[in-house]
Amino acid sequence: MAQITATTSKTAIPPVSALGTNGHETYLVRAAEDDKQAAYASADRYIAREHPEVAAFLTADRARERTEALLATPHVTLVHDYGLGAWRTTPIETDTREITDGPTEDIPWLAAEIVVTDFRSQAHGRHTRLWLHNNRHTAQLTVDQARARLAEARGFLDQFEALLDHAETVAAGDFEGDPEIAAADREAEDRRIKAIGEARLALAAGLLAEARG
Repeated sequence: MAQITATTSKTAIPPVSALGTNGHETYLVRAAEDDKQAAYASADRYIAREHPEVAAFLTADRARERTEALLATPHVTLVHDYGLGAWRTTPIETDTREITDGPTEDIPWLAAEIVVTDFRSQAHGRHTRLWLHNNRHTAQLTVDQARARLAEARGFLDQFEALLDHAETVAAGDFEGDPEIAAADREAEDRRIKAIGEARLALAAGLLAEARG
């Protein structure tokens, strides 16, 4: 009876990190990444179903890590504002200042802070709000309302980016005008406005003379 021996292929499968950018290898990279993300999602669902206390801990831990990565200590530290009679954090704000076509002030375009009111809390309760500032306007939002506004803002930003992409194609036809023609156009417009003004004054003077006569 012939002896059966096991054989193994000498062709090693390259690790995902070593794959190049040709079509087949790119597909393998994407497939491996999809499998990894699917595994993570499956593990998250299992933990949430079987161990809700662990899921809550992981959620809180991820939120803490995100907070530490994006926010400085003053942004998360509540300090009592005696004038307001509430506790508030130092606002986060955009580097961009007020956006208007007219004169601007040195105030942020967008800013946000946490404000907690607890004055005589046994009677009136304790309330946490997100104050969202847009130039001179302020909205006082609950956490749920703020999350809803955030989702809407993300949707708007996606649309704004698409609109910007389209504007780039439209702007390809832009050009600068001729300064001499522009100056002549302004002079003609000034003469037209002056003529209209003089005609109105003459009409008013005639009506006044007629009323006195």
